[in-house]
Amino acid sequence: MAGKKLGFLGFLGILGFLTENPGFYGFFGFFGFFIPIIQDERYEQNKNKAGYLAFIFSLIGILILLLSIQFWGTGSFLAPLVGIIFCGQQLTYIFSFLFLERYGKINDKTKF
Repeated sequence: MAGKKLGFLGFLGILGFLTENPGFYGFFGFFGFFIPIIQDERYEQNKNKAGYLAFIFSLIGILILLLSIQFWGTGSFLAPLVGIIFCGQQLTYIFSFLFLERYGKINDKTKF
């Protein structure tokens, strides 16, 4: 039920047209929460596995971020690298979830 409420954040995308700021256009993606989805045990399991993989990606990305700051001593590339980590973890979640939904099998031997 909480997902349906997140769909209303999609209306913030209209601010992109009013303020001519393209950063608000990403909020249109929240309209996807209005699409009904049948959630069963496999869906929940695949969602958890994909979230785990995205979490591991973000941990590795933050490690690289911290090490790069330590070695080069400057933070001039900090904002783009944080954006890359954020986009990377979102893409990791999306593609791993889609892969698991299409090709994943339910078994108890899965380590993640």
